[in-house]
Amino acid sequence: RRHKPGPKGPSAELIAAIGVLWACIAATRRSWGGMVCGALLGLMGKESGVVVLALIPLTLWVTRRRWWDVALVSVAVVCFGLWWAGGFQALAHRGHAVEMQTTAIEWFFLQGAAAYRLIGQGIYPVGLTVDADIDVITKTGQSVAVIALAVLGRLAWALRTSSPLIAFGLAWLLLSLIPRLIVQTPRSYLNAHQFYLPSLGLFIAAVSAWDTWQAPHA
Repeated sequence: RRHKPGPKGPSAELIAAIGVLWACIAATRRSWGGMVCGALLGLMGKESGVVVLALIPLTLWVTRRRWWDVALVSVAVVCFGLWWAGGFQALAHRGHAVEMQTTAIEWFFLQGAAAYRLIGQGIYPVGLTVDADIDVITKTGQSVAVIALAVLGRLAWALRTSSPLIAFGLAWLLLSLIPRLIVQTPRSYLNAHQFYLPSLGLFIAAVSAWDTWQAPHA
């Protein structure tokens, strides 16, 4: 009997984002069943859902759960992550011939530029297009984009105490981008539907920043 393929493209990315969000909301309520079900949905939706293994412990830490809760979940996700990583490369190219488009470092910088573009458009939506030509971005532009991502990471660390929700949103954004920066997807740089999951972090950071700015003026 012919095998029926699973969801692809935008629908798969959306399923992964829903699953990860479900798992993290469940983490805020210490619902272990919800965390497991959400994580499984995210992982089955799309390989990018693997970031749930980092976002669940992060959510538990930000919501100030007991240290042993965070430790227990962290150990579990590390063990699962080690098992998952063994097949992650093949899974990332499921249904495709494994073809490296460029070197790892070149891919990192190109994807960094694509991510920087989508973050900018998430804040100020101009120049929207279905398939941006990332290859035309200069090496200087790519370097600036990667530096900007590093600055966001440093900002998240600096705000971890004074503005934990902003830091959480930025950390969510950057952690969700890591697989995209490492694993090469044949014939495809980071695009809008692949940005569903990182955009949740951008939204959390933006809303938290707005609330922080509004508080003294209330």
